[in-house]
Amino acid sequence: MPLLTMPSSPVTVRLFRQLLKCSRKFEKDPLAKALIYRHPHLPQRSPISELPEPDVWFYNTALEIFLQKGCYHRPDSKICLRRLISHLARYQFAGLETWYDSSLPKPVFPPGPHDILSAGFFALRTLRKRWSVAEQQEIPELVKKRDKPPVDPPLQLSLTEDIAPGVFLIQHPITVDSVFNRAVIFIYEYDKQKGASGIIINKPLNKKFEDSIRIHARPPKGSLDIDANILLDIFAKCEVFKGGPIKKLQLIHRCPSAGGLEIKAPAGDNSAYICADLRKLLELFMNGEACVSDIQIFVGLSGWGPGQLEAELEHGEWFLAKGPPGLAFGAKPSLWKNMMDSLGQPFSDYACLPDHINMAVVESAEWSR
Repeated sequence: MPLLTMPSSPVTVRLFRQLLKCSRKFEKDPLAKALIYRHPHLPQRSPISELPEPDVWFYNTALEIFLQKGCYHRPDSKICLRRLISHLARYQFAGLETWYDSSLPKPVFPPGPHDILSAGFFALRTLRKRWSVAEQQEIPELVKKRDKPPVDPPLQLSLTEDIAPGVFLIQHPITVDSVFNRAVIFIYEYDKQKGASGIIINKPLNKKFEDSIRIHARPPKGSLDIDANILLDIFAKCEVFKGGPIKKLQLIHRCPSAGGLEIKAPAGDNSAYICADLRKLLELFMNGEACVSDIQIFVGLSGWGPGQLEAELEHGEWFLAKGPPGLAFGAKPSLWKNMMDSLGQPFSDYACLPDHINMAVVESAEWSR
C-alpha cells in the first residue's frame, strides 16, 4: 500500500499535495520537528463545552499517532511526518470508527468526511505556523552554524527508562511550562503508589541563604532545638537554588556521618544525602570536617502524584537519564545544555534550540477554535 492514498477531489488532491510539500521541509530539518507537538494537558474526558471541533480533533488524533501517543517529538524518534498526513488522507475512505481508538476526548458532534477534509486544512495552517516559527528563530541554520565543540566537558550520563531515586529529568526544549523551562531535576524519592519528589538543580537564585530564608521558608524539621543564629552563621553564605514550585526548604549534602536519606552513587563517586541531622552537620562545619561546597540548599520542591510523572514521561515532556549524584551540587543553568550534549546525537542537536521560543502563543491559537 502506498504511503499516501490520494483522494479524488481536485481540491483535496491539491490540499494534500501542499501538506506533503510542507512536510518535506520538516523532514529535511529534523531539528524543526521539535516544534510539532500536541497539547500535553488536555484531559482524557472533558465537559461538552470544552471538547474540540471535529476537524481539530481529527488533526490531533493523527498527530497522536505521529508522536506515538506522546505529546512532544523525541529527537531519537524514527517516525516520518508523512505518516501524519497519510492518516488524514487515508481515513477519508476508511471507517470513521477507526479514529475512536484515540485517547483524546471525542468531538461534540459525530464527525463526517467533510470534517476530515477540514482537518487537512487545519493541519496545513498549523504546520505552516510551526515552520514560520522555525524560520523566525533561524532553526534550519542552527545545526549548520554549530561548528564549535561544546564548551563544557562531557558528563557521565546515559538514558534510562527506569524511574528511581538518583535519576535526572531533563526537560524537553519545547514546552509551554515556564516553571520547568530547560530544567534538570534530581529525583530523590519515588514510590509507584505515592508518586515522586525531586529538586530543580540548575536554577540558582543568585542569593545567599541568609537573604532567602526570611522570605521563602523556615529551617527544615529537626532544627527547632538549634540556635537559629548558629544555623544562619554556618549556612549564611551558601548559594540558594530554586528547587520547584512547592514552597518548602530542602537540603542535600555529601557528609555520610550527618545522616539523611542516602542516594547511592556509582563506583568512584560520593553518595548524596537528603535532609540531615542538623546538629551533627553543624558539628562537622565547626570542626572543619565539612565546607560550604558539601551542601546545597533549595527553596522549593518539585512533586508528582501517583502516575503523574509516568504520564509526563509518556508524553515526552522529559528525558530520563542516570548519572553521578555529584551533578546536583553547584550546578549552573548551562547544565541542561551540557547534559543534552553529553547524551550525543541527535539529543545534542536539540541543545541548539533557542530557549526563548514562545510556543504558548502558537499553541493557544490552534486549540482555541
